[in-house]
Amino acid sequence: LQEYALLILSLGVAAVLTRRYVRVPAPFLAYSRASLVAVAALALLIVAGVHGGESWREQRLAAGLEPPPGAAANVIVIIIDALRADRLSAYGYERPTSPHLDRMAREGVLFEQAFSASSWSPPTHATLLTGRLPHEHGAEWCSPLGDAYPTVAEVLLERGYRTGGFSANTMFFSRALGFDRGFLRFEDTFYSYRDLVARTMVGRRIDRALARLAEVPGLDQAGIRTIAGPKRAGHVNGALLRWIDQDPGAPFFAVLNYFDVHGPYVPPEPYRAQFIEAREPFARVKRIPWRWRNFGTEAQFQYVLDTYDGAIRYVDDQIAALAAALERRGQADRTLVIVTSDHGELFKEHGVAGHRVDLWEAELHVPLLLHWPSRLPRGIRIGVPTAALRPLPATIMDLLELGDDHPFPGFSLRKYWTDSTALGDSAYPIAQLAKRPLREDSPPDEGWVESLITPDWHYILHEHRGPRLFDRRRDPEERHNLAGTPDGAAEIARLHTLLRQRVPEGAMRDVCWTE
Repeated sequence: LQEYALLILSLGVAAVLTRRYVRVPAPFLAYSRASLVAVAALALLIVAGVHGGESWREQRLAAGLEPPPGAAANVIVIIIDALRADRLSAYGYERPTSPHLDRMAREGVLFEQAFSASSWSPPTHATLLTGRLPHEHGAEWCSPLGDAYPTVAEVLLERGYRTGGFSANTMFFSRALGFDRGFLRFEDTFYSYRDLVARTMVGRRIDRALARLAEVPGLDQAGIRTIAGPKRAGHVNGALLRWIDQDPGAPFFAVLNYFDVHGPYVPPEPYRAQFIEAREPFARVKRIPWRWRNFGTEAQFQYVLDTYDGAIRYVDDQIAALAAALERRGQADRTLVIVTSDHGELFKEHGVAGHRVDLWEAELHVPLLLHWPSRLPRGIRIGVPTAALRPLPATIMDLLELGDDHPFPGFSLRKYWTDSTALGDSAYPIAQLAKRPLREDSPPDEGWVESLITPDWHYILHEHRGPRLFDRRRDPEERHNLAGTPDGAAEIARLHTLLRQRVPEGAMRDVCWTE
């Protein structure tokens, strides 16, 4: 409920109780005193139920798991929310934003041209878990992840794995949107007692006031109300390690969402200042919503880019800390680590910043790194366009050697370093974005979008704006639409045929909308 509605309801209840007190003050006070203990005990039981009920459920389900065959390995999937691949030094960025990921890349397999399945969180997380494209699973702004397709967590749970989800994106990678399916443990909200208290109306107001007093900028920006301070990657790591330690001998599958790189880019110190070149006050940048056009001064915008890079360095250090913790526990050699992102980010490209704007390449190009030195080849770099998220369920089943008897479509990423010639056109990345309701910042021709990326071309099809075609080799910033040229028209016809071989005509029309 909105706060004003809660306030009106509270005043109404207070008025009723006040009239009751005025009529019979003595019995009313006696009843209030007698019930106070019961109310306090009920509140404590609720708090204990929130924290203890899930733990009891997890222990009960874990006790019934059949042990997986053989010496089962672990899997950790790390989603660095809103991370552009080209801001990592492993991808050629000039700043040392990711020294640990650089080291992991030298020891593992790096995909240089990995692309997400959409440009915002719900459809991309759903694709990662199910191996299905957005038009199939339907997880979008209008609906949570349904049960039409199994998730990799559900399948691994059936194979005897402990499964855990640990999310700092408590709005979109959350239990409320159905992403807890198949996870014995799923932690999004209530990661601390302060967080629990801050989710009340009064607690939320106090939390925001404390944030303002501490001069922490941007905590209520971008439509994301950060409660009880940001849920840092360190919090996520701590929750994962405590969970692992509860049963250190059992194989596990864990999905982590780090939200520190997502707007409004407020990493903790000293990372916030690590790359700052111009110390213009952040407070003078009035607003950084998902799709913003008021960039402020050049110095202010540079400050935004600097703090974004600082957030990446913070996350990189947290991944290094997690790797060290796994090493101390003797888990490193038996753990496959996959690092990726759900989408990229625009920084003034096409006149906007943020994501969920369109299906521009800067919104789709994400890192993809597989690290398992004892089992995977070292120092492999894959340079062809790759779907970053859709192949992950099949890849996990393959690398864990759990057989081909699983419900996930497509192929394992292993083919890229064993038999890439067999992949062909069917491996080119596809992305989709559903039509949204008209908003204040929406263009008048709002509609669904589909995209296909090949080594040479990026083909984008918009419901109302029609096709766009960009030469990826000569025009990497996608400034020149070739759809109106004779050669472009012929190429669009070919690419559209490739797209329709994998996605039916009108597949996105009914996602969130029915005519």
